[in-house]
Amino acid sequence: MDIFRNSNQVKDISVAIIGDICLDVLYRARLSNEISIETGLPVYHVEKSLFIPGGAANIALQCKRLGINNVDLFGIIGEDAYGEKLVNILEKEKIGVDTILVQSDECNTYVYHKIYIELQEKSRFDIGSNNIINDDLIDQLLALLRKRLPTYSCILINQQIPNSIHSPKLIQELRKLMDTTFERVHWIADIREPQDLYPKAIHKMNFNEARQLANTLGLSENSSESAETLSRAFANYWGNKVIITLGENGAVGSDGNNTFIEPGLHIIEDVDPTGAGDAFLAGIAYALGSDLSPPEILKFGNLTAGVFIQKNRFPKGISFDAVRMLNSDIDYRYNHELAGDIRLASYIPDTDIEVVYNKPFSAKKRGYPKVAVFDLDGTVSTLREGWDRIMLQCMIKFITGSNYDSLPKEKLELISNKVKTLIEKTAGVQTIIQMVEMRKLIEEFGYVPRNQIESAYVYKESYANEIRKIAEKKVQRFMAEQLTLEDLTIKGAIPFLKRLNEQGTMIYLASGTDQVDVQRELKALGYDKLFNGGIFGSINDTENDPKKLVMQIICEKISELNQRLSWGDCIIFGDGPVEIREGHKHGFMTVGLISDEKQRFGMNINKRERLILAGADFLIPDYSWIFQLSRYIGWE
Repeated sequence: MDIFRNSNQVKDISVAIIGDICLDVLYRARLSNEISIETGLPVYHVEKSLFIPGGAANIALQCKRLGINNVDLFGIIGEDAYGEKLVNILEKEKIGVDTILVQSDECNTYVYHKIYIELQEKSRFDIGSNNIINDDLIDQLLALLRKRLPTYSCILINQQIPNSIHSPKLIQELRKLMDTTFERVHWIADIREPQDLYPKAIHKMNFNEARQLANTLGLSENSSESAETLSRAFANYWGNKVIITLGENGAVGSDGNNTFIEPGLHIIEDVDPTGAGDAFLAGIAYALGSDLSPPEILKFGNLTAGVFIQKNRFPKGISFDAVRMLNSDIDYRYNHELAGDIRLASYIPDTDIEVVYNKPFSAKKRGYPKVAVFDLDGTVSTLREGWDRIMLQCMIKFITGSNYDSLPKEKLELISNKVKTLIEKTAGVQTIIQMVEMRKLIEEFGYVPRNQIESAYVYKESYANEIRKIAEKKVQRFMAEQLTLEDLTIKGAIPFLKRLNEQGTMIYLASGTDQVDVQRELKALGYDKLFNGGIFGSINDTENDPKKLVMQIICEKISELNQRLSWGDCIIFGDGPVEIREGHKHGFMTVGLISDEKQRFGMNINKRERLILAGADFLIPDYSWIFQLSRYIGWE
C-alpha cells in the first residue's frame, strides 16, 4: 500500500471548512520574586506567548500546510483585536478569509487563554462563551457557501462550541445541501456534542462521543461495546463511512461492510495532543481528495496527527514531507485492550506463558529457529538490575542542578513523574537517546542556567559510571567465586543459549548498553562465545541503534543466501519494547521476557503492558518455561 502515490494531484482539490473559528493564546509563565503593589499577590512573569488558530481555523491551517492549495474558511468572528490577529495569521498562510464574516454586536472572537506555569496547565480563561450570533450573518454565510459549493471536493463541518453559529437554520440548510451533493462532495462532520445532525456526512468522533451517541440512538446494547463494533453500527445506520479516534491507541473506521483498524503510534518524546483531532481531520480531507482507500484514509489521518503532536521532532509542524518521513520509520502500539487488561490474557495450559499473537498457527515440527536475537539486560543478564531507579535519581539531579536540596517536595514529585514517564517510554533504547530526551526536560524546567547545560553525552557518561560501579562489583564477586553465573542471569538463560548453539541456531546479542561494557562483562563471565552471530551494543550514535542494526544484518544475510525465513525461523527475545518492536516490524516471532530481575525468576507485571503494545507474540517470566514453549511452537 503506497499512500503517497497520488501526492501530486492533491494540490488541485478544493476544501471548505465551516464552523467555529477560534484563537488559542498560550502563555508560558514562571513565578517571580515580585509582589504586586496593588494586590499584594505574587507576580508571574510570562516568558513566552503564542497565538495559535484553533477549531475550524486550525483545521484550515493544517489542510494548507499539508499541501492543499485551495482552502476556504467559513465562520463568524468578533470585531476585536483578537479577530484581526487571527485573520492576519490565516492570510499569511494563504487561506481564503473572504468567507469569514465579522459581527460587531454581542459577539467576541472565540479566544482560549491557556496558562502554563512550570509545565503545568492552569485554569483556562475563555472569551466568547456568551455570544449571540446574528441570524442575518448566518444567511450571508450560507449564501457564500452556496455560491462556491460547485468548486469544493470536500467540506468539513466543525462544531467546537455548543450553539455558536450552529443554529437550527444553519443545520437545516447544510443538510439540504448535503442531500443534493453528497454523491459528488465529501462532507465530513466533527460534532463536539454527540447528535444525529448530518446523516449524509462522513462522521469523525472520539470514543467517548461515539459511546454517548450510540446510547442516544439505541445502537449500543451496553457501555462496553468496542470501537470496532460501534463504528460498524454507525456506518450501517448512516450508510456512510465512520471514523472513531482512540487517542494514543490510533483509530478505527468502517464503511458498513468492513472494519479497519489503525494502531496508535509509539512516540518517545513528550507530546502535546491539543489540536490533534484537527490535524487528523486535515489528513482525512487530504486522503479523500487523493481518492485513497478506507484503510489508507485512516492511516494518513493517523500519521498527520502523529506529526502534529511531535513538536520537537517536527518543529515546522505538518507537511506532506513530514508525514512521509514518519511513515518511513513508524512504530505502532498493538493490542492496547489486551495490554491494559490482564483479565483478557490467554495462556498455554498449565503454564505461565501468555499467548498474544493473532496469527494462524499450528505447532508442527519445524525444528529450532535458524536465527535468534537476544537483548541483554533483563533478558539474559541481571548485572544492571535496578538501572531504572538509578537513572531516575540521576535525571532528577541533572534537571534540578544546584536546586536539588532546596526545591519543595511537590516540585520534586512533579519532576519525578515526568522522568518516570520518560523512562517508561524509552525503556530498551540506547542510553544516549534517553539522555537527549532528558536534556529537553532540563531546558523546559529551567532550573539549570542555559549556559550550564551539558551535552547529552556528558549526562550519559555520568549515569553510565554509576551503573558500571554496580556491574563491576558483581563481576568482582563472581571472580572471587562469591556469586555464580546463575546468580547473574535470568533463570535458565545460559542452558537455553547452549541448547540453541547445539541446534545450530545463529545467535545475536543486541543491547542498548555501551558495546565496550557489554563485551568486557560477557567475556569476564565466560558466555560471550555463546553469541556466535556477534555482540552489538551502543556506540553513542543516535542514528545507528544496535537493535535496528542487527535486524538489518539478518535481513541482508537472508537476502544474500536467497532464503525466505518464515515466522518462527527467526525469533527475538527481549524485556524491552525496542527489540520486540523491531522484530515485529520484520515479521519475526517475538518473545517478551516479563522478568523479575531482582529475584531472577517469576513475573514482573509492570513489563507486560509495554511488551504487548510493542508487538510481542508470547510472554514468559523466565526460561524455566522454555521447554513448554518449544513444544507448543514445534521445536521439540
